[in-house]
Amino acid sequence: MTESFAEPIGPDNPHGLSVVVRNVPLRTEQEGMQDVDFGTQRAWKVMNTNVVNGLGTHPSYKLVPTGALPPMFDPDSPVMKRANVIGHTLWVTPNDPGERWPAGEFVNQSVADTGLGEWTKANRSIDNTDVVLWYVFGLHHITRPEDWPVMPVDVVSFWLKPFGFFDRNPALDVPATESDACHAES
Repeated sequence: MTESFAEPIGPDNPHGLSVVVRNVPLRTEQEGMQDVDFGTQRAWKVMNTNVVNGLGTHPSYKLVPTGALPPMFDPDSPVMKRANVIGHTLWVTPNDPGERWPAGEFVNQSVADTGLGEWTKANRSIDNTDVVLWYVFGLHHITRPEDWPVMPVDVVSFWLKPFGFFDRNPALDVPATESDACHAES
């Protein structure tokens, strides 16, 4: 998990512009149950700790949420009992080909969760192994008159960014073009 915090103004930060990034490793499935926090710009990195780049850090992929809202259901509601996957923004599990349906195979026909809520009770290690990130994104939709009887569209997304695979921007060594190639003739 990675989060950013503004440092208070002081002798080392006289203009209040300093931001500190804190990285916290997630080592078990219980630690891998995470919720979005836009106040700290919380994101998650899947990193290869067996490799170090030229800057001394580990290459990773950073999952950056852009549309992840918490569910607005009572924890004891039937929907939360059979699909508690929606209770967290992120779940991390070790890769297991038998674990394919995060809310269970037949969520609409069940009364109890048979997916992530059950699998993660084992609290398996997610450290230095192949993992699956189960990113839960959603939206809070209050129907507008314009949405009835056919809702046009709502957009929900996230970013999966490479982080630290290169020691610098790889586009910096792109050969220059001839000066007139970028300009139209008058």
